[in-house]
Amino acid sequence: MADRHQLRENIKEIRTQIAQYTSGAGTIRRLNNVNWVRNRITSIEPKVLFQSSDSRKVDYTYMHNINDVYDYINQFQDRPTKHQLNIDDIKNMHRLFTQHTHMEWVAGTYRHDDKIVNIIVNGFRMHAPRPDIVEYTMNEILRKANTSKSNILDRAFDIHYEIVALQPFEDCNKRVARAAMNLFLVLNKLPMIFFDKTEDKRGYIDAISARANGRTKEYTEYMLHVTERSYRSILREIKHSKIL
Repeated sequence: MADRHQLRENIKEIRTQIAQYTSGAGTIRRLNNVNWVRNRITSIEPKVLFQSSDSRKVDYTYMHNINDVYDYINQFQDRPTKHQLNIDDIKNMHRLFTQHTHMEWVAGTYRHDDKIVNIIVNGFRMHAPRPDIVEYTMNEILRKANTSKSNILDRAFDIHYEIVALQPFEDCNKRVARAAMNLFLVLNKLPMIFFDKTEDKRGYIDAISARANGRTKEYTEYMLHVTERSYRSILREIKHSKIL
């Protein structure tokens, strides 16, 4: 795997090529690419990250719901007016993830109970922050993301990790975290990223655990690797597309 500097340079170059191939909001090639990315995020990624060893067990409700979340994110593609990621976006996506499930009754509502995260820190499962500070912490996460002058990818990765660590909702927190990260990327005119390789089932959790244990560089390197891989896949699909 390339080092972080090289990964960033690769990502920058690939992004430029993607932009050249898909310039113009209404081009058929661009719309075809949007649908291809939809398939990676709504069909392949859930099977990689969540499907059990029994390949017959598929959460079809989640597969339906993630399509609705993707539609929510996609409405912001090429919007002429500036929109910043906000609390309403986060809660709306949580509502979509939990519709028609046993968690629908708390859809878009912050948790009221303590929560232990399935991440090991110093030999123990990590405790999420107290529920009474969830709202303040979420506001701070988004304020930092929207006002910081740091690299957009780094801010997107921070949004993802900080929502996972905060566990603002009773369920679907990692799903919301990935959706928030991708919406933030879209709002900043960058392609979305996806976890669609077999090794991501373990690598994704390991990266989150690394950051929880203070190994932020390890987490960032993994996320950059996934970003580069996603963008290479997008570019390859665009180049090989038979749609002109």
